[in-house]
Amino acid sequence: MKNRKYNRQVIITAYKNGMSYPELERKFGICRSYALQIMHNAGVSRSISEAVMLKRSGKTKWRKLVQLPSKSGKKHPTRVTSIPWEILKHLGFEPNTHLVGKWEIQGKDLLLKVRADQK
Repeated sequence: MKNRKYNRQVIITAYKNGMSYPELERKFGICRSYALQIMHNAGVSRSISEAVMLKRSGKTKWRKLVQLPSKSGKKHPTRVTSIPWEILKHLGFEPNTHLVGKWEIQGKDLLLKVRADQK
């Protein structure tokens, strides 16, 4: 068996950015017990509530943008996305808060800014 050297700091950063243990296993080719050992030795932990929020929110994964056919017959369909409640709750929004959003282009990223409607 080969003695592999892994960049532990890269693995720790990936975990801190929301990657799960199964995702660390797949991406870095390590076993779960080794990932746990790395986090334990680095003093890095995630509370159960944080882990549940990450899993439910889909925050760590790219989400599909659903295509809606164009009513005007144009070639380019509209794309639709939804924001999971867990993310909105984490940001401090109440369930019945009226929200408004503003899209911004930053480089090659499209960012959605959300805030409570002032009405």
